[in-house]
Formats: sequence, structure tokens, C-alpha cells
Amino acid sequence: MFKKIKTLLIKLKFLIFFRKKVNILYIGYGNMGSVVAKQINSMFLIKKCFIVNSKINQLQNLKQNIKFDIVCFFVKPQEIQHVWNSFDYKNFINQDTIFFSIAAGKDYNFFNNLIIKNIKFVRYMPNLGLKQSLGVGSLYTQNISTKLTQLIYKGLKLQSKIILTQNQDDFHILTACFGSGIAFVAYVIDNFNVAIQNSLKQKLTSDKSKEYFNSDISILLLKDMIESVFQIKTISNIDFTDLIKNISSKGGTTEAGLEVLKSLNLEKHFQDTMLMAYKKSIELSTNKIN
Repeated sequence: MFKKIKTLLIKLKFLIFFRKKVNILYIGYGNMGSVVAKQINSMFLIKKCFIVNSKINQLQNLKQNIKFDIVCFFVKPQEIQHVWNSFDYKNFINQDTIFFSIAAGKDYNFFNNLIIKNIKFVRYMPNLGLKQSLGVGSLYTQNISTKLTQLIYKGLKLQSKIILTQNQDDFHILTACFGSGIAFVAYVIDNFNVAIQNSLKQKLTSDKSKEYFNSDISILLLKDMIESVFQIKTISNIDFTDLIKNISSKGGTTEAGLEVLKSLNLEKHFQDTMLMAYKKSIELSTNKIN
């Protein structure tokens, strides 16, 4: 109920700011784009909303007499230039149009050169957790007032945690840690789950136990273990190091297993993983318009 009230207040504030209902164009409406679109739709009172994919003929069918207040790019980064250059966009925008992008590696300079100079620009990079309202998103605006930036920030924050940055270069490391990071976490969990299943198959001696511990059961038990770690940490108000110490005992099974993990220098490998993703983000952003 409280969230609904906050959503209505955000809609009202946006209505006061724009002094009208807004027209929105979504270019692309895929897996992540459709989720972000729901976020945006919850923030504004909408007059007209158009959704098109990257097919050019759909864009040509737009009504010539409409001006879009917000244009959202939810197509793949490599498709943006082709799509935008393939129809007469000038009929649908003006200097006040706000351009909203979730495209990885495409920064303000890319859109400023492609579309219109001094573009009003919002860059938003959520991760997949947004689908469950558990997302982390990075937000950057340019040529948009502080008041409107704060409204956008508060609106998006209703459904995800938002990191508002003043420097779009910060997106490189934020994307590596939280955008790509959710895939890295999934990869670690998947490998841990496979290790559990293999260990159980190799070492369990009872046929009934082997039958019970199928892949579905093991992943559920792993899920419970992960959730319990965070619950114990929160309830006990301790850090992970102390939590590990509380579980371990000198000369015990936990200590023996941890010695193997420590010898692998996992922290460095994880940091190298983030660094590689960070460098790739920089590489993608430096690709110039043809």
C-alpha cells in the first residue's frame, strides 16, 4: 500500500514538472527492455506510448504529427545507429525530448553525435535482478536539471537500488561489478552446485540417499545455505570473516576445506574477472560512429 502511494506521488510530481501527460517511444522491447519499460511507465502519466522493435518499416508507420517527450533505446547496442539512421526522426523529436538508454558501452558522446547536439540524456544500467525487484542499477544524466534527475532517481528507486553517478566513466566499473556481476555470481553458484552433486554421487553409499539427492534437491539446499549466510550475518551483525571463524574449528573439516580455497587466491581471480569486464566496457564505449 505504501509503495502504491509513493508511486502515485512520483507520477504527480512528474505531471507537475512536465505540465502534461507524456508521449513515449520505446525502440526495442526485449528481455531487459520490457522490465525497464514497466519501471518507466509506473513513473509517468502517459498520453501515448509506442513500442517498436528494430524493424525499420514499423518506425515508418509512426504518425507524423506526434512529438515524443521521451525516446527509449532498448535495442542491442550494435543496432542503435542503423535503426536511428533508417527513419526520419526529426519529425518526432525536439530539443526538449529526453533520450533514455540502457545500451552497454554507448555513452552520452555517442548519442550526442548520432542524434542531436546537447541532447538531454539519461543512461541507466540495471542488472537482471530488476525482474524480482532485487536489481542494482547505475544512473547518469546530462543536460537534465537537478530537479528532474532527482525525480528520475526516486522513480527508478521504487523498484531497485540505484547508484547515481556524476561521471559516466564510473559506468565501466559499475557495469563490471553489478551488471556483469550477477552472471559471475551465477557462475560461481553453478560450479559449487556441480561440485556438491559430484561429491555426493562419489561418496554417498546408500542408494536411497543417492536417489534423494538429485539435482533439484541439491540446488534448493544450496539456495538455503546462501540465504542463511546473509541472515546469520545480518542477525548477528558480524562480517563474513567472523562468520567463517564462528563456523570453523581448529583442525576441523571446515578449516581443511578452507585451506584449499585460500590456496587458490580466489580474491585475485575475482578481481581479475572484474578488471577484464571493466576493460571490455571501456573498449565498447570507444567504438566510434561510422
